[in-house]
Amino acid sequence: MKTSIEHLPASKRNDIKTIVTVLREEFEKNVNTGKGDKNKGKIQKIILFGSHATGKWVKDPANGYISDYDILVIVNKEKLVEEYKIWQIAEDRIELRVRPPLNIIVHTLSEVNDFIHQGQYFFSDIRKQGIILFETDKRELSLPGNLTPEELKEIAIKDYEYWFNRAKNFYRFYEVGVEEKMYADAAFLLHQAAERFYSCLLLVLTNYKPNSHNLKLLNSLAISQNERITEVFPQDKKKHRACFQLLKKAYVDARYSRHYEITKEQLTWLAQRVEMLKEITEELCMERIEEYE
Repeated sequence: MKTSIEHLPASKRNDIKTIVTVLREEFEKNVNTGKGDKNKGKIQKIILFGSHATGKWVKDPANGYISDYDILVIVNKEKLVEEYKIWQIAEDRIELRVRPPLNIIVHTLSEVNDFIHQGQYFFSDIRKQGIILFETDKRELSLPGNLTPEELKEIAIKDYEYWFNRAKNFYRFYEVGVEEKMYADAAFLLHQAAERFYSCLLLVLTNYKPNSHNLKLLNSLAISQNERITEVFPQDKKKHRACFQLLKKAYVDARYSRHYEITKEQLTWLAQRVEMLKEITEELCMERIEEYE
């Protein structure tokens, strides 16, 4: 794998250095502090992937879109993958110092190698295009497996049918919530519909989806597969960004916070965007499935 980021301008190289430094600092601060399974945890690799690794990042102020920094962190213990607090603290610190948004996915080395061996495009592309920023384990990632077109098509169809139908079900539940004027509950259900449309799209296009409910992360990963996704949740206006934040927060706050508020008008706008996500998802998934024929 590549190790140089010299293709990036100096400002972005400085951003990358900050990201790596903070990730390592927060990991050491929160992991190797006592006894238990987390102790002796290690970051084995930090890998830059996506548009900044390939040199195809986008900066489109007119539409409010700037390509995110996409980072894969590989750790040596499975339980560290689930230590969401560590990674969220690091992400919060980084976003105070780095302008483009940051997306972090975390897996063990065995998970990543299994994904690659299973022929998951997402991780095969990371192996091919990613840039190692830091590593304590010099072992190379696994070689890609070779699934047949028939096997890939079968997997894609099953993923599409399951996730697309689940997404449509949640959208129907959302409509009931709006009719009953249960706006917070409706926001959560709309979040679930959007999450499942993203999951459907990512699985069909890459054979992978992260174990995350974070719509910002899912949206960014979807954009990395097809830039049409930038149209779904435009970031050009403050009110649009605020609406997306309300939907993003709905996974937790709409269920558990009495302070969560969202209007019918905001829900209506968000529902229109999720409808667009549905249409694009259906179109792109059908195109990919047909490519296997």
